[in-house]
This record gives sequence, C-alpha cells and structure tokens, in this order.
Amino acid sequence: MAAEKEPQATSSGAGLENTISNMGKYAWIFALIGVLIDLIVAAVFTNVYNVNYQGANQYHYDQYLYNYYSSKATSALTIAVLNYIFLGVCVFIFVIYVFKPFSTSCASRNWEALITDKIGGKFSKMWLMALLLAGTSWVVGGIGLLLPVLWLTFSGPGKGRVFK
Repeated sequence: MAAEKEPQATSSGAGLENTISNMGKYAWIFALIGVLIDLIVAAVFTNVYNVNYQGANQYHYDQYLYNYYSSKATSALTIAVLNYIFLGVCVFIFVIYVFKPFSTSCASRNWEALITDKIGGKFSKMWLMALLLAGTSWVVGGIGLLLPVLWLTFSGPGKGRVFK
C-alpha cells in the first residue's frame, strides 16, 4: 500500500496572505465602483440643480420661493462640482496607481515593491493613494487598497518598515 500523504496544515498567515493578494489583485474593481458612484452622484446632483434652477426662474416674482429654489440650486451645484472633482481624482489614481502597479504587485506578491515605493523618501505612496481614493470615492473605492495596505503595514511583511 502506498502511504497516504497527510494534508499539511497551512498557517492562518498564509491564508490571509492569499486573501490579501487576491483583494489587491482585484482592487481595480473597487476603484472602478467608486468612480461609478462619483459619476452617478454628480449626475444626480446636476439634475437636481437643473430642476431647482428652473423652479427659481419660474418664481422670479415671489422673493421667498425664488430664494428657496436658488439656495437649493446652489447647494446642488456645489455638490455636483465637488463630485466631478472627486471623480477626476479617482480616475487619476485608478489609471496611474491602482490598475497597473498596485494590482500587479499584489497579484505577484511583490510586497517589497509596495513597501519601498515612497514619496520624498519618507511617506508611503500606497498609503497616500489608498487614503485619497477612499476619501474621494465614498470609501467604496478605497477598500480594495486600504485592506492590503493595513495588512502590509501592521502585520504583513512590511510590519514596522512602511514608515521608516
């Protein structure tokens, strides 16, 4: 009889590394979802602006209604413009950082490339991109970057080396 091989127990760290690697590999999907959310919110608030602007023009003879619709139109326009700016930031980060460098490094488990990639020799580029993407994409876009970055910083191969 051939001796049966017992399955080797994998450590929880290796299982977590696989999960983090896959999450980083598909981080571009989270970033793309964040971009789509920004686009939808900006389009909705642009429509809200148009409706309120038309309402303000319709009631130009009534000062109260005119002020009411004008203030709503201004608020909606401000939110729409901010979301278009956020959309631009998300697309920039998506194209420059997430799609190729971050996802490829995570897929190949080249953690050293992510740890040593710094801005000005001090601040980690992966932290900056993850925080910017999370802040400008309603957090959804940054999840794919934040979880691998947190793991690398506090318990992965970069523990204690990311901010040196």
